[in-house]
Amino acid sequence: AVRGRHGLPRRRARPHRGRRGLRRHIEILYNEYNYAAAFAVATLLALLALLTLAGKSFLEWREPQLRHAPRRSHDRTRREKT
Repeated sequence: AVRGRHGLPRRRARPHRGRRGLRRHIEILYNEYNYAAAFAVATLLALLALLTLAGKSFLEWREPQLRHAPRRSHDRTRREKT
């Protein structure tokens, strides 16, 4: 074993887990042989991507309908008397 200062065994440095994003977090988990956690986070990332695509498709589908919809008159003071 490699000895550090004071004759104690050296601690292995863990990767920095700062604000690096989910992709980096998945890589760190995988490299630490924590496969179940890496798979769970990767699954969440994939679901987030699918939800984003579904939301984008929905908004693109709705946009032409909203752009060509007839406008309602909000002025109720000018009603014709019958």
